[in-house]
Formats: sequence, structure tokens, C-alpha cells
Amino acid sequence: MSLNDICYEQIKDNFYYGLFGDFRLVIDKNTGCFNATKLCQLDGKQFYNWTRLERSKNLMKYFETKSRPSDVRSGVYEVKGDNNDALNKQITGQYVRQELILDIASWISVEFYVRCNRVILNYFVNEYKTMDKNEFEGKLREIEDKMKEKDKEINDQAEKVSTIQHKLEVSVEDRAPQPAKKSKRERFVLLKRNDETYPYYAIRAQNAHAKTALKSKAPVIRRSLFFWISAVTPTQKLSMRELELN
Repeated sequence: MSLNDICYEQIKDNFYYGLFGDFRLVIDKNTGCFNATKLCQLDGKQFYNWTRLERSKNLMKYFETKSRPSDVRSGVYEVKGDNNDALNKQITGQYVRQELILDIASWISVEFYVRCNRVILNYFVNEYKTMDKNEFEGKLREIEDKMKEKDKEINDQAEKVSTIQHKLEVSVEDRAPQPAKKSKRERFVLLKRNDETYPYYAIRAQNAHAKTALKSKAPVIRRSLFFWISAVTPTQKLSMRELELN
């Protein structure tokens, strides 16, 4: 099943209008992709702003890695033309694969998000209710296996970061020894904010000033995850702490 199945009116050549919920899409039947530029404009938004979100970048990267290099549907492509021509104006813009439609449509419309959330919630509740004991236990094992695999990935990544940190700190110590007073030692603080538009916040300062900066930014970084990477001497134990600011 594809977006080609909801096409109801030809615009020009392989381009058609399609009805998706409350949205009228412009669909390229040759690829099954839809015009994301036109979809965003329905609510006065710019597709470019959606592409800047961290979640959007991750989604596009995921589908790029899952697609064949020759598959035009793996990325974004643009249809250009003379916008003074009535037909061309209706089809120009950037086209993306159909798997991105839920995220883009939910971004431009809260009402659409609520509708989709209700459908998905009902689906999984009904799926749970119809499971027998064997299916339920199998599902639990599948989830537990995925969690173990993810934990291993996190541990491997932490080990790599620790190794890189060690090399950097040894290099820094060779060139610029740390002051004896801990308050004078330089710190680098990287925060992962709960904000898709500005996902990171960094502070580089002496220890005392770094703590002051964190306190002054409390309203901005509240509910953020941050990594405090310390510049220490080679003989000290390296540490990387992940904290949640409440």
C-alpha cells in the first residue's frame, strides 16, 4: 500500500492530488513520494524548518541507511519549474518518501497528531488484549533482548568516549598543566536540552565560573540531560557523569 492508492486527480504528467486525512497532498506517482513543501505551506510553515529538527535529521538518516543507493525515495529531491505557469506552480517543491508523512503532518497540525495518537493507542491496546500466553512471553523476550543490545551499545560508546577523553586530557596536560586550585581548573559542560530546535548548550570556563553559569541558566536547562567532561591530570581517575536537572 502506498500514497499512490489515495490519488484522485491528475495535475500534470505523473503528479496527482491525493487525500490523506484532512490534507490534500501532491504526489509523484513515479516514486510514491509527496511534496513536503506544499504540505507544510497548508499551515503556513516552511519545510526547511522541519528538516532542521534533530528528530527529523535522525529520521532521514535512518531511511537513507535502509535504502539502496539507487533508490530515489531514500532522500529528498526537488522538482523545479516556472512558478508563473499555473500547473508547474502546483507541483514545484521538495519531495520526500511516504514514511515521513506522519511526522511532518503531526508537526504542522496538533489535531492530526491527536487523531494518529488515538489510532495507534487503540491498535496496541487491542493487540495486547488478543495475545495468548506464548505470544505475550515471546514479546517480552523480544523487548528484553533489544534492551540488552541497547545497553551494550551505550557501554561501548561510553568506553570509546572515555578513551578519547583520556587522550585529549593527556595531550592538554602536556601542553598546559592544570592549576593546583580546583576552582581554577577549566571545565567543559555539554548539555543535551529537551528542545528540538536548539538541542545542545555548551559552557567552557573555569570550574567556579562553570558552576555559576549553570545556576544562571537553570530556567533554560531545566529537565535537560548534560555531560560534564572534566579536564583532569593523567593520574586522576577519569569520569563522565550524566545528570538530570529537576
